Amino acid sequence: MNSRVKILGIAPYSELATVMTEYGHTDERIQMTVVLGNMAAGVAIAKAEYQNYDVILSRGNTAELIKQAVPILVIDIGIGFYDVLSCIKLAENTQGRFAIIGYSSMTTIARNIRDLLQTTTQVYAIDDHSDQHAILTQIKDQGYQMVICDTILFSAAKAAGLTPILLVTSLESLKKAIDRAIYYFEINANIQAQHALLAEAIATDAAQFVVLDQASTVVYTSVDAKYDHQVTAVLKQHLQKLSTGHHEDFVLRVDHTYYQVHGWVLEHAKRHYYSFRLQQTDQPQQLDQHQIKILDRQQALDRIEKSDYPEALSYPAACHHADAEALSHEPLMIIGATGAFQNETAFLYYAKSNFNDHPLFMVDCALMTGADWDYLLDNIDSPFMDNHNTIYLARVEQLSLAQQKQLITMIDESELAQRNRLILSCARSQAQAQDLSELSDYLDCRLISLTPLDQQKEQLTSITNLLINRLNQQYAKQVVGLDADALALLQAFTFTGDYAQLKQILTAAVPQTTTPYITKAVLAPILASTQILQCAQQATPASTACQPGEIRLALDQPLNRSIDQIIQAATELNDYNQAATAKKLGISRTSVWRHLKA
Repeated sequence: MNSRVKILGIAPYSELATVMTEYGHTDERIQMTVVLGNMAAGVAIAKAEYQNYDVILSRGNTAELIKQAVPILVIDIGIGFYDVLSCIKLAENTQGRFAIIGYSSMTTIARNIRDLLQTTTQVYAIDDHSDQHAILTQIKDQGYQMVICDTILFSAAKAAGLTPILLVTSLESLKKAIDRAIYYFEINANIQAQHALLAEAIATDAAQFVVLDQASTVVYTSVDAKYDHQVTAVLKQHLQKLSTGHHEDFVLRVDHTYYQVHGWVLEHAKRHYYSFRLQQTDQPQQLDQHQIKILDRQQALDRIEKSDYPEALSYPAACHHADAEALSHEPLMIIGATGAFQNETAFLYYAKSNFNDHPLFMVDCALMTGADWDYLLDNIDSPFMDNHNTIYLARVEQLSLAQQKQLITMIDESELAQRNRLILSCARSQAQAQDLSELSDYLDCRLISLTPLDQQKEQLTSITNLLINRLNQQYAKQVVGLDADALALLQAFTFTGDYAQLKQILTAAVPQTTTPYITKAVLAPILASTQILQCAQQATPASTACQPGEIRLALDQPLNRSIDQIIQAATELNDYNQAATAKKLGISRTSVWRHLKA
């Protein structure tokens, strides 16, 4: 050692303080300061002074209390076999009746000595909850004149009318305690040196590291303190996944900075630790620019939870099926009407798959430009160039036939489907998806058909009630459901936007409802407006000739003008029968007449 170990000796009684002081002057390995302090007083001294010392030395309960109060090494001088034997012999030489009383650290040794010497000395063990006064009174009533005890019972024994013989620490016990203090200090110093060396080595790495223990406590972090709490909170969400899978890769966003995170499990001394390596990356920013989103398992589950999907009647069955498909590598094609939870279904199958320890890349084909498409197919940073991920191509019906052929060529040449899990979704019915048959057949997709809302009309009451329950929470309402007339009106409505459209309708109806049930008077105008918007959205583009039953609208004209045109066209289709037109559009004959007169 290059320097002396600085020891703070806190002695519970004066005799020990004297022994510690005298010995401290003789041992050149240490520099010891000795103070007198028992129990709480000793703890107060330790708290005030520990930063100036390497080790604290004390005894018995005082040492135990100090261990809980300060972060440095605390050594209990302890009670040796010889210490107890010396006190017993001293008590025997007084020729009075004596007993031994104390905590288990002392009484265990006392019983061993008693059994070894084959004596009948009574030994009384106490703990923090014992009634010390009652036990001492009992000893007095049994005819004992003396007790061997520690400092904590010294005054109480006197008050009970007994003569206390203090169990003192021998010089030999003190020497052994100091040897232990130096030994553990050197070990601790070596560990700290290794820790500092490791921290310095990590500091030279561009990545940052976080280590959590099984209690989610941070063992080590090199993350900037400004973001440490935010980063740690996200990492804790991945512990359960790591505990079963042993590794996971995901992307973490902190403010405007992205990190590629690799997590893995370390085992040391039969304990598990969760290690994370965070490497800053600009790839997600590039992906954002090209309409590509990246999600990890937790983010996918969060998206599902925030949606209405968990309230859908089909959700339990979808969860069961996704669990059954967890080990599958086959591409999936999710087919359903617009608003039928295609995205949430894709997130569910990803979150429950054995690919969920790597990211999901979501590509919305409806939003992609030519430049975005080129990036996806040709750029080295494209998710198509990576491995072991889930790639979700949403709304593939928006791809042209030329783009479909490009995609098939890319998949074939790069073995994309062998290197990653592919999920596709189509906002059409299975019968309408024939123009995607080449892509689906090439990939040999497993089809997942989402039952449209129009085929679940018999369950509409249950479906609407679940949505109304959530909307009641949002708008602080107590709507019970739909009355019979409103329900009949809703059952006759054609949903082109599936669940999403139903929610839009109910979102408009619930805040307007002032009675326990949504009435036809509230619902009818909302359905009429919704149907008019459906007609506008289905209007034929100007570049295409109108087919029978279609109407071309100028979407930059006033809404009332568009409604007038739609009602006029609908009336013509119904041979100018205003009653039939009103029934078809779900509005009153008066509304039809008013718009025709405009």
